[in-house]
Amino acid sequence: MPTFGPWVKNARLRLGMTQAEFAARLDRAAQSTVSKWERNLEQPRAASIVKINALLISDAYGEPRDVQPHEEAPLVEEAREGGPHDAISRASDLREYIEEVIDLLHALDKIGDGIGGADGYSVSAVALAAKSVADNALDTVKAMEHAQ
Repeated sequence: MPTFGPWVKNARLRLGMTQAEFAARLDRAAQSTVSKWERNLEQPRAASIVKINALLISDAYGEPRDVQPHEEAPLVEEAREGGPHDAISRASDLREYIEEVIDLLHALDKIGDGIGGADGYSVSAVALAAKSVADNALDTVKAMEHAQ
């Protein structure tokens, strides 16, 4: 199983933050959680890995960006509200969302390549595994579109 401990610690130190400051920037993470990640006692969730990458990118490019909690796509909101569109008629919208996710996962894989070593390999492995799932979802949506 890949471990993220050294990568998390390196990211935090590169940002010049204490464990508590780093945890505060990651929302919902406690200082003790960051400590456990760094010591490989726990692994960060995918959402935390994405937030850490966003912090590193912001720092590298000097663009202050706070990573906001995920907002539901309009398609999900509409489905929950019992909107007029069924899943088949919205397949093209869903396809676009999945393609965006695939693009983001591709970028995360490239970030892993840039990190290098075992930590970079771990990031790339997570990205490629998630991309495989997204590719399967995209194939399903395309089949739905052709069935219309």
